[in-house]
Amino acid sequence: MPLARFAGSQLEGGILKELGDAMGRRMARSEAPHLRGLPDLAGVRVGTVSGYRYPQLDAALGPRFLRDDAPTAEHSLRKLLAGRSQYAIVEQLLADYQLRSDPAHQLRIELVVNRYQPQCAFSQRSKLDHGEMQRALDSLIDDGSIDKILARYR
Repeated sequence: MPLARFAGSQLEGGILKELGDAMGRRMARSEAPHLRGLPDLAGVRVGTVSGYRYPQLDAALGPRFLRDDAPTAEHSLRKLLAGRSQYAIVEQLLADYQLRSDPAHQLRIELVVNRYQPQCAFSQRSKLDHGEMQRALDSLIDDGSIDKILARYR
């Protein structure tokens, strides 16, 4: 599997796309009501990260999007665990890590807010050879290094 596979200028596959597709989950406390969609969050305090923008929530809820900012996503999860909010926005890897590392925490993944497609680029002045970099990344995938790294967070 390549790190990234493009068709024209669109990211079509590879590990970066798969990781990106898995991001943007919303976690909830176990006793929080199940959400049918973003409109159910109108007027509900939601754990967010200070300085991050949430355009889907802004568009769907406008002024009824009530943020409860924390300095990091980890802090936002701590506030969720402490009961300060019923929902928090976190990336999939952090959500999976939290669910795996502390199964007694009474949290659940509630719904996907956004799918993000990460991309990488080289500076025009980069001395790295693109082919050499792709071969190095392919080697990390082939020998299982990427899976081992990601498994620690799932």
